[in-house]
Amino acid sequence: MTPRTTLRASDGRFVACAIAVVFVWMTPLNAFGGAEAGGLERACEMATTVTITRDAFGVPHIEAETDAGAVFGFVYARAEDEFHYVEQSIIASLGRLSEVRGEQGVLWDRLLHSLDVQTIAKQDYESASPRVRALCDAGADALNWFLHNRPDVEPALLTHFEPWWFCAQDLGFSVNAAVRELQRAGTANPSGFPADVSRLDGSNAWAIAPSRTPGRNGPAMLFINPHIPLEAVYEGHLTSDEGWNIYGATAYGRGLMPMFGHNQRLGWALTVNQPDIVDFYRITFGHDTNPLAYRYDAGWRQGVERFALIRVLQDDGTLEERQLRFIDTHHGPIIRQAGGDYLALRVAGLDSGGALAQWYAMSKAQTLDQFKAAIAKRALSFHNVVYADADGNIFYVYNGSIPRRSNEFDWSKPVNGSDPNTEWDGYYEVDDLPQILNPRSGYVQNCNSDPFLTTSKDNPGRADFPSAMIGPDPINFRMQRSHAILGQGEPLTFDSLSEATFDTYVHASDSYIPRIVKGWEALLKSDPDRAEQLRDSVDLLVTWDRKAAVDSEATTVFMLWFEAVYPAIQSDTLTDAMGISALESIVQAIERTFGRRAISWGEVNRHQRPADDPANPFSDDRPSLPVAGGHGEAGIMFNFIARAQNTRLRYGFHGNSYVSIVAFGDSPRARSLTPYGQSRDPESPHFEDQMSLYAQGRLRDVFFTRDAFRANAKQTYRPGE
Repeated sequence: MTPRTTLRASDGRFVACAIAVVFVWMTPLNAFGGAEAGGLERACEMATTVTITRDAFGVPHIEAETDAGAVFGFVYARAEDEFHYVEQSIIASLGRLSEVRGEQGVLWDRLLHSLDVQTIAKQDYESASPRVRALCDAGADALNWFLHNRPDVEPALLTHFEPWWFCAQDLGFSVNAAVRELQRAGTANPSGFPADVSRLDGSNAWAIAPSRTPGRNGPAMLFINPHIPLEAVYEGHLTSDEGWNIYGATAYGRGLMPMFGHNQRLGWALTVNQPDIVDFYRITFGHDTNPLAYRYDAGWRQGVERFALIRVLQDDGTLEERQLRFIDTHHGPIIRQAGGDYLALRVAGLDSGGALAQWYAMSKAQTLDQFKAAIAKRALSFHNVVYADADGNIFYVYNGSIPRRSNEFDWSKPVNGSDPNTEWDGYYEVDDLPQILNPRSGYVQNCNSDPFLTTSKDNPGRADFPSAMIGPDPINFRMQRSHAILGQGEPLTFDSLSEATFDTYVHASDSYIPRIVKGWEALLKSDPDRAEQLRDSVDLLVTWDRKAAVDSEATTVFMLWFEAVYPAIQSDTLTDAMGISALESIVQAIERTFGRRAISWGEVNRHQRPADDPANPFSDDRPSLPVAGGHGEAGIMFNFIARAQNTRLRYGFHGNSYVSIVAFGDSPRARSLTPYGQSRDPESPHFEDQMSLYAQGRLRDVFFTRDAFRANAKQTYRPGE
């Protein structure tokens, strides 16, 4: 497409908006119908102050007069690329999933309404600063303006968007913490994901100090690498005349701005951690005359009955109304009965909100002190934060909205809700949490791992923190591989860091190939004939350089073996005999499926954009690309989790969903990559234009300055043109 010239606001914009207002009054079935004509005029006016520039990969670079205008442009561009994904996220955040998914959404909606997310989100919006409310208003106006301009787009449910809905989206982090605890406790699984979903989630994050660069005086560098579903990330760049300049990505259809990324002075990455921020309380009712009264201390407290109405999609397309009943206690809502008692659920940070204000403050920060002040809001209820800046600082904090609690109780189990000693005593401040600033090692890393092994020197001590503060963040092979890469003597350059982000050394092989050999040698003594059937496979592993590669047969054997025994590794129950049995099963499965006992990794490990069919997202009949990456829990940095689903081959669905490296200086230098492309539209040239780069482990340049992205513009326009 021929680039259009960059546009600027002019006096003529008011005439254009007036015409648009008249048009909407004549068009009743519209996102701005009736009383919302003022909203149309506001959106039309803002659109004239915003320019969207698409680069060669379709990444939107927004230029606006105000920060709110930058949000307007970003949300509009995102709607062009993935409107239905954004809509789906908002539907879920409002507890209306059952209106589009029927019975599959009921459990999730029940959880959202039990936590009263809508009320909290509305309060969050109303109590926000005028600047933050303006961002929410701009986001809603952008989606409504998009629907007004695109009558060909049919929403699944939402025909008009409200500003407070974005606050509901950002409460999702606290809700996800509740889901995680419900899964762990076996109480419920409202998300519908497997109970072992934590095995899939994860991320890598590194920050490298100038002392680790050539001459010990290079720029501080940052590696951002969330591991989530491959289609979940959206990349963008927001700039305004008010000084905002933030580049990065957001995920899951959420957000008005990047969740992780960088501005001109600093940047941050996030990895999931598991602080104890959700508690269950045993509640005892039984008052003689008041059925809602529950025991507390020597007396009683009053529960509050509350109702919510949901609509459940039926097979015939109609909506069935259902009334849900809840009882709220001062500890939280009752979620289920447990014997003679009931369990109430309390989620840290859910009642305070403020996530949008925190993201905004993080992205606007220009110094370490300003950034620390931003995260001190504690609105991001969990996640490790890894940071680097242009002043050469690197920083790590085990972040979370972690309540202060008595050490008398085992908070991993339900506690007695009638005991006043189980009350929370506020929250820990950020300065109270495990953290590291500018360690002597010259790096910090976190791979969803123990905060006390973040670096090779100057780690905080476990004994200095309450046991209930730190969750089960295990030592893992990705962490070990990170230390092996970052702890070596060679200085790190921007190019070597680029290569390291797609490192394919399989760190777990160092521990487990010797065990496989040991088990095979024992089998050779006890059952030589059976052992001989495995000799070729064992020889493959012994002679392997332990780097995953598309032409490596040993990679196939080891990675499939590791996935098979991983549950036993997690539970520390793997024996040598179990390992040999698993190896036999893997070799037999390869032979049964492919007609030979060994096959190269690239033949079976494939990258393909899934089709819009949940039952059959992948197909061996459609084109795909070989990928060297593998399951990150095996200690490979190129995390690419694949599976066969009604297919012979394995296709990636989770892992390196976004890869970005940044070197900070007078102006940041950056590279990034997403697995497929910016757009979810199969007809778009940006539907899968990053796939080949991803399969090869090659990053693309980021155009951060206005001169850079204007010089590389492929399309420039105003929202709605």
